[in-house]
Amino acid sequence: MTSILYGNFRLEVSGGAGSLVNRLAQRPPPGLLPRPPRAPGGVPASPAGRGEQLDVVRRAVPARRPVGFFGTCGYGKTTLLRYVAATAVTEGFARPGVYLRAGPGGLRDLLHRLVGELYTADQPVKLTPDQCAEVLSQVQALVAADDVELTRDEADYLQSVLSGYSLLLGSRHPVLAREDSHQLAGLPDDAALLLVIADLGRPLSASEMTDVRQLIRAVDGQPLHLRQATALVREGRLSFAALAEAAERDPGALDRLSVGALAKRYRDALAILALAAGALLPSGLVAAMTGIAEIGECLSLLHRRGLAEQQHDQFGLPVCQAEHYRQMLFKDVDRGAALHDLASWLTTRDPTAPDSIGAASAALTIAEWAGEGRDWPGVIQLVRAAEPILTLAGHWEASRQALTHGLHAAVAAADHLSEALFAHQQGTLALCLDELSSAQQLLSHALRLREQHGDHDGAEVTRHNLEILRPPAAKAARPRPRSPRKLLAIAGSGALAVLAITAGVVKALPPDPSGTPSASSTTHPAPSSSPTAHRHSGKHKGAGTSNGGSANGPQGSGGGGPQGTGGGETPPPPVLKPPVLPPVTFGSVDITPGQPAVDQLVTVRNPNARPLPISRVQTAAPYTVTAEACLARPIRPRGSCTVTVQFKPTVLGDIAQSLTVDSAAGRSATQLTGTGDAQLTVTITGKGTGSVAGGAISCTSGSCTEHFTKQTTLTLTATAGKGSYFNGWTGGCQGTGTCQLTITADTSVSADFEVNPPIG
Repeated sequence: MTSILYGNFRLEVSGGAGSLVNRLAQRPPPGLLPRPPRAPGGVPASPAGRGEQLDVVRRAVPARRPVGFFGTCGYGKTTLLRYVAATAVTEGFARPGVYLRAGPGGLRDLLHRLVGELYTADQPVKLTPDQCAEVLSQVQALVAADDVELTRDEADYLQSVLSGYSLLLGSRHPVLAREDSHQLAGLPDDAALLLVIADLGRPLSASEMTDVRQLIRAVDGQPLHLRQATALVREGRLSFAALAEAAERDPGALDRLSVGALAKRYRDALAILALAAGALLPSGLVAAMTGIAEIGECLSLLHRRGLAEQQHDQFGLPVCQAEHYRQMLFKDVDRGAALHDLASWLTTRDPTAPDSIGAASAALTIAEWAGEGRDWPGVIQLVRAAEPILTLAGHWEASRQALTHGLHAAVAAADHLSEALFAHQQGTLALCLDELSSAQQLLSHALRLREQHGDHDGAEVTRHNLEILRPPAAKAARPRPRSPRKLLAIAGSGALAVLAITAGVVKALPPDPSGTPSASSTTHPAPSSSPTAHRHSGKHKGAGTSNGGSANGPQGSGGGGPQGTGGGETPPPPVLKPPVLPPVTFGSVDITPGQPAVDQLVTVRNPNARPLPISRVQTAAPYTVTAEACLARPIRPRGSCTVTVQFKPTVLGDIAQSLTVDSAAGRSATQLTGTGDAQLTVTITGKGTGSVAGGAISCTSGSCTEHFTKQTTLTLTATAGKGSYFNGWTGGCQGTGTCQLTITADTSVSADFEVNPPIG
């Protein structure tokens, strides 16, 4: 067990019975010392063909204007941002630079990571939003934040907080004002040629020069595809002419050809990177998950071939490549073994080490993927290992995302003790962040489960946190809880085999400014989605008066303890299960007419000691609700009823709506999420042999299927095997040429291959 400070709270973090929170009477502000901005290791070469973009940065820095570069994978955003950060002074940008990946958790965790880059703390601490804004305003630097996923309001808020900084953002979509956002296109022809020649290590012949120019046009000058193609030529696998022809038909063919040229161990390593796309994994972890002894040489080769990113001894894939690479490499991954190996690796490491924190962030992505495959035990194991590490590191939004996945998995698996643990952890974070209503619901739910299933030690820890939640007047009439020392012993027992949280001492991790979805007001104007929701008077100079809870305990209407038990108090509204977090998840559902819908149940519980009438239950298309059991008569005291929600999408993509329940005591709501899905089926027919490839499809016999969650246009190419010829398409395409399909619903196509007739 170890701890982190937030405002007036000390959070003792444990993966056992759950984290324990205590309020501190008084505490001086955290001791923070600025440290020089740390640019990426080494000085990268100037990115070829990016002089125009570097000039944009040079003009923006003196004017204190932010700059955003956006574009799809492979166009070199990371290379550009790392170069600017590493050469911020020598290139004339006037300020020292720092580069960091945004990582999971959105704006709040991004601010925390930035504080960690620029300050050291005298003890493990997470700053409140006010403290974060104050300390970040005191340093001047050029901040290059990569892979950000912010709204326009969040980006504006970030710029207002970083008033002394120059801000450079890399993203897939524009997040700044139009005049500050610049799409990163392909390289100019001459710069692209120089890149190919440098990677090839020799001059181009006259015929190759023509073929390379054709290739550059086919891939739109995208540096990543040019590197992949050059690696295939350098190793004697294909010619530039063949690659240019393949890329003209489908630029994605270069990914497939590059992956197809890999031996098994390289595919195994790349498959693990694809699982954790968006995060960088230490090479030792990849070795543990693949069993590859010479992992360094293996990962370096993937980097040289343009298939993996590398920073120091860490490797990864951009998140925008996750789906494509996972489809190609899915068969190379033993999902159960991968999850077990990652969880085991996390439990044996120092939880405060940077490698552990990075791997825990990767676990968030992998848990989401495992949940899509309904591997509930794997998700639970992974969340138990990763969540305390994220919480200790101050990455509380990422931690709450992990707990959301864990809660959903525990409910689906009927693992009541894990459900109780994850609800306890969610509620404890909500308590620290002043989200009093959510804290009350989550902790009370955890306590009920723990009492019902005989988890007496866990119930004691949850009761303790509920006592901290109640205002002093409510606590005065309560029995005295166990001593903090005894509670700490309980919280740390039992599951230390699951998470070795005691390994090492927490390093001086600087604080996360953010709260979570509820938050606290800052000294800067902020959008509703930014870390600013509760209002406290005055500017917080130190933790003693910050939104970690006042010295006298949380007050007001949000969280005074159990209500509705009489005495004229307003009864609380019904409690929904699942609550807002985690949402009610329906998974992927086929949009084609005639395909079945998916149903989920939502329990509506009356927390009061008197009957509670329900007046209305509603949601919006494509969800429908059946609620007769709840509307027919009032819910009995402490009783419940069940609502059936059906999801039948008619369009592709993610669809979220709210389910609201109106009662005499007020309105309650939960979130509904599902995804519209369509399937492409490719069937090989005939007496001959052949293959069909295109997009993520690579089919050599029988029937192959691929699922799509957004409208996609792809080109299928049929290639006959030796002694065979392609006889034509049937179904979604006709003729003998390439087959171009736009997937908007279930689609089937067959490719017929016949044996060549004998000669003569």
